[in-house]
Amino acid sequence: MNNILWEPSADSRNGVRGFLIDLDYAIDIRRLKNSGALHRTGTLHYMAINVLKAKPHDYIHDLESFLYILVHLGICYDADDKDRIIDRKEFLDPNINPVERWLIGSYSQMADAKTGSINDFESTLELFSPGMAKIMNLASSVKDQIFTMGPVYRELPENAAEVYEGVFKCFDNYLDHEEIDLVN
Repeated sequence: MNNILWEPSADSRNGVRGFLIDLDYAIDIRRLKNSGALHRTGTLHYMAINVLKAKPHDYIHDLESFLYILVHLGICYDADDKDRIIDRKEFLDPNINPVERWLIGSYSQMADAKTGSINDFESTLELFSPGMAKIMNLASSVKDQIFTMGPVYRELPENAAEVYEGVFKCFDNYLDHEEIDLVN
């Protein structure tokens, strides 16, 4: 998945383990101004709508990128009865899979494709594989922390930590309610 390295762990108690990489373009939440980068940075699959539209990069765009990682996982991968991750190669067709449409055309067309996925997020969620259905509510709650209606960004508080805290609460809520068997 480009910026995420993951593999089944040799330790059967821990299942899959993963690492985020390429954090050199991530934004420190304590920073008060935009990055000032003169070019778009990031992996196209996960690039925020406004970054594709050449608007200044802000911390909300990093969180939006994480939303796209969840959507990518949900649609492009499945999990078997032992929670092993399976690639859904049949979903590589852009006529079926909106994640693949995020890579077609100009930056503006890619932004439009992502806008469509956000505008009709319920339809996007319906494409999640059965094994990844358990992260649908997580993806939906993260989306609600970033966008108000459709692809309209929420009003950003001066303190970025407030927005990050909202997203962290989404994950805490997911982990509190998800049955995770670490023993097998």
